[in-house]
Amino acid sequence: MDTRTRRLGAVIADEGGALYLRPPGGGTEWCAEAPDLRPPTEAEWVTIRMLTTPVAAVER
Repeated sequence: MDTRTRRLGAVIADEGGALYLRPPGGGTEWCAEAPDLRPPTEAEWVTIRMLTTPVAAVER
């Protein structure tokens, strides 16, 4: 969790202290500083799982 922007994201790169995050389920990455990050809460984990769980297609 990026506390500065209030966005959920996974760290995908560390370039000289600049951490790059990508939102759950994909999207545009952004840069954050380590002091602005914290682990997600249980409620935030529910959101992460919802955004990253594939939904089965329904045939008609």
